Amino acid sequence: MANRRINIIWGGAERQAGEWHLGLWGTHERSPGSRIRDLTISGRGVLRWAAALTVAGYLAAMTALFYWFDSRPNNLVTYPDTLLLPLRWKHIQELRGQAYIAEGLDDVKKGRWGDGQRKLQAGLARYPRDLRARLVMSQFYALIDRRPQALTMLREGLEYGYPGRAYLETLFRIAAEGEDFSITIATCDRFLPEQKADHDWLLAQKITALIGDKQPAEALRLAEDRGTGDAFINEAHVMALLDLKRAPEAEAFLADWLKAYPAQEGQIVRLQVRTYRELNQTDRMQQALERMRALDPVNSRPYVYAVVQLAMVGDTAGARAALERYFLRFGGSADDLVLLAEPLSEIGAGALLQRLTEEAAAHGFVLKPYKSAQALMLLQQGDIAGAKAMLEQMKSMVAKDKPTEVFWFDWMSQLTAAASATEDSPAVSLTALLQSRPLPLKTYRLSTQVLMRADRLQAARAVLAIGERSAPTSRTLALLRKDLEQAVADAQRKAAPTMVAVATTAQTDKAFFQKLDEDQKAGRWAEAAQSIREVRVAKPAWLAQRNAEVLQRQMRVAVELGDVLEVLSAERLYLDGSTEHSQQAVAIARLLGERGARSDAQLVLAEVMKRSPDFPPVRRLKEEWAAADAKAKAATKK
Repeated sequence: MANRRINIIWGGAERQAGEWHLGLWGTHERSPGSRIRDLTISGRGVLRWAAALTVAGYLAAMTALFYWFDSRPNNLVTYPDTLLLPLRWKHIQELRGQAYIAEGLDDVKKGRWGDGQRKLQAGLARYPRDLRARLVMSQFYALIDRRPQALTMLREGLEYGYPGRAYLETLFRIAAEGEDFSITIATCDRFLPEQKADHDWLLAQKITALIGDKQPAEALRLAEDRGTGDAFINEAHVMALLDLKRAPEAEAFLADWLKAYPAQEGQIVRLQVRTYRELNQTDRMQQALERMRALDPVNSRPYVYAVVQLAMVGDTAGARAALERYFLRFGGSADDLVLLAEPLSEIGAGALLQRLTEEAAAHGFVLKPYKSAQALMLLQQGDIAGAKAMLEQMKSMVAKDKPTEVFWFDWMSQLTAAASATEDSPAVSLTALLQSRPLPLKTYRLSTQVLMRADRLQAARAVLAIGERSAPTSRTLALLRKDLEQAVADAQRKAAPTMVAVATTAQTDKAFFQKLDEDQKAGRWAEAAQSIREVRVAKPAWLAQRNAEVLQRQMRVAVELGDVLEVLSAERLYLDGSTEHSQQAVAIARLLGERGARSDAQLVLAEVMKRSPDFPPVRRLKEEWAAADAKAKAATKK
């Protein structure tokens, strides 16, 4: 029998007579009367079936996918959306994001914060323009003391247009808590040109932020350009005048404001209290306080304000009487009583704060917020021993399952230790803690001020440098840096024996390095450190050209003296991103590691990585340490 032939044609039965099956293939006699039947395949039929099966498979897959989408609560993806998946992929992602956000908000309402946070994050990754979700996430971050993340979450939402007053109020409040006033100023500048409805409110927020950012003159200029009328603007106008020590003008402005808008008396009289305090007119301040309380007798805040203002003006008896009056009206409420703790701590009213703590104890209220306020006040006043004693009392009050409380206690304990210690280990621990997570600007400011007051200037420098990396545009930190450098310069002048001795020691670069070599060879590390300090004070003409060499020697000498803070301080000035300088810093880290100071060496390497990420020598050194640790561990097991 001859072989059967297979033919491929485009058409079907109309092209080739025979027995056809499903429009795909057919058999037919090769020639009339022949017993040989050839096979013919229809290309058109194959394509039709392939298309039909593809469509059926696609429909089945999309149907299954839709049921999967629809199995989740709050699903917004419809069946037509799923069928048009390739065309509506971005839209579907946004709908899924909205569903995740709805689920997350439901979880938050039910108190399931962990699940809610994860779902809100997943939702915002797909639908980032949902401002309600951003508000909830920012509140969550603020509750766990992660204000930088809260600010980032809110600021990213500004990319989608003006978010409304409620959203911006949250952003500005969190920024003010961290003293990040530049965020408020920049945000107001962004939306002021395009906003009419909230223009005056935005302008008032900007003026208030300028006052907080130590720019009262600019704040006053903006307020005067706007003129009177808006209550927010008027209040900012008064605060700017008071910051500029122009209290008589503020008094006159308030009098005119009250005549023009008597319905705003509650706001005006509060500002009059502050103005009379600046003018040291205690009797008139007392009258204004009485009026303020009379206008809102059931609200505890005017009574809190009265206690604080009387204490600030120096009227101890009046403040004590106002405090006792506060106890009579609001002492039975824990929420009202605790309102006084923080402001009394901030103004340093120790006796009043102690009386407040006693009253809280008499009512059986939780004492932790009062003790916290006392500890912080004592530390800011330079009473390190008192702060230590207060923290010791608080040790059992800290909730171990609340990370925010644990971190606050660790920060206070390490700050106290760094302020009182003569060695550098506590200060190194403090800087490591502050680098472990983003923190409010206020934390860096307070830490620096406490260390400056304790004359721990190098530690203060290290802490302030961390804060400046976190908030490089902060005017508050810039002013603090100026004060710190002045304190360092004053200390160096006092430490230098005489400028004549300094000039003799480092008359030329050759003489300086020759003496430094001699001291290092002889192991006279303290003398070498003194030579470096003297040349820093003298600032000879050659120092600018050979500063890097001096910094390198400074690090080496500091290693020998065990002064880790000095090592880190010199390293930050030494590193410039170049391979040579980074390698020298790694060599210092290796030396520290060989001396058994692995944790200090890690801090040195961390500084290198900030300037040169993924620097190979750093990676190799860490691998060497890991291998050595593994070898030592294996030897111990044997």
